[in-house]
Amino acid sequence: MGTILLLTRYGRLSPTSRQRMLAYVPRLREAGCEVVCSPLFPDEILRSNYEGERRSKVKIAASYLRRAWRLARRGDYDCLWIE
Repeated sequence: MGTILLLTRYGRLSPTSRQRMLAYVPRLREAGCEVVCSPLFPDEILRSNYEGERRSKVKIAASYLRRAWRLARRGDYDCLWIE
């Protein structure tokens, strides 16, 4: 079929990302789609947030740079699915 870039806010640790988007990945793959999941923030940032630790501004900035890089390469994908 095609290649889908799935841009979530968080990874599997976040219930909202799992329910809204990641739950569909197995079915999409069964249908023949290649799915590339790319969370904005890694689970490490969410975990530290849950544990009441300070969030690293460097890691957050790096997350935004990674997302900008992914969007700059959006031509590599047939579909963008953004949370």
